[in-house]
Amino acid sequence: MVIVAVITLLSFCPKSVMSQKKFEANYDEAKVPEYELPEIVGEVDGSFEAIWAKRRSELLQAFGEQMYGFQPKLPFKTSFEKLEEGSSCDGKALRQQYRITIKTEAGSHSIDLLIFTPANAKQAVPTFLGLSFFGNHTVSDDPEITITDAWCRSSKDKGVVDSKATEKGRGTSKSRWPIEMIVDAGYGVATCYCGDIDPDFHDEFQNGVHALFPKFVPGTDHPDRWGTISAWAWGLSRMLDCLDEVV
Repeated sequence: MVIVAVITLLSFCPKSVMSQKKFEANYDEAKVPEYELPEIVGEVDGSFEAIWAKRRSELLQAFGEQMYGFQPKLPFKTSFEKLEEGSSCDGKALRQQYRITIKTEAGSHSIDLLIFTPANAKQAVPTFLGLSFFGNHTVSDDPEITITDAWCRSSKDKGVVDSKATEKGRGTSKSRWPIEMIVDAGYGVATCYCGDIDPDFHDEFQNGVHALFPKFVPGTDHPDRWGTISAWAWGLSRMLDCLDEVV
């Protein structure tokens, strides 16, 4: 199965740095100081494959140190529970909802995965995997999609009241998720709510999947540990684990 992960990229900035100077976005290219981009690969001495293998590891190290932080290399276990399945998109799609539970010595945490595949598919199909940002129920009008009970960012347009999703949010993001068009083309769509993985508000990283690894919490003493974006990527990998096993 082919999975395409779609993630909004935001850099993690330690609280101490944020408090020193207020961030002001620059939209004027003329104000960008002179710079020189480094070579992606550099001088090739040997096969491109050998050079790229080394350079790739260097780039990953730089992104970990400077932008997203490093994910914990600690043990965990996952389990997958099918919550329900049924017909969707006027019979064109099969809807499936799974609950992925991740366990460590510190506790457990669950993430709900929503999947649409062509109703007539006889085998696994290439599937797009991405995050929904106000709950799985916002990507489609389908009344059977579970409304998240996780924290949500305030949004009247998305039907969020007091940081909680409501029925009014159902289908409010469907213009960004052409589910029927995708299944008509023979592909699948899978999504989970980013807040199920890690709610995007600052609480010293005590919630979401960060709480499963309390000895690996980022902070001013460890600014190169995983932030929210890295946690979202890690959570999407757990969704991929589920797709590989059950779909």
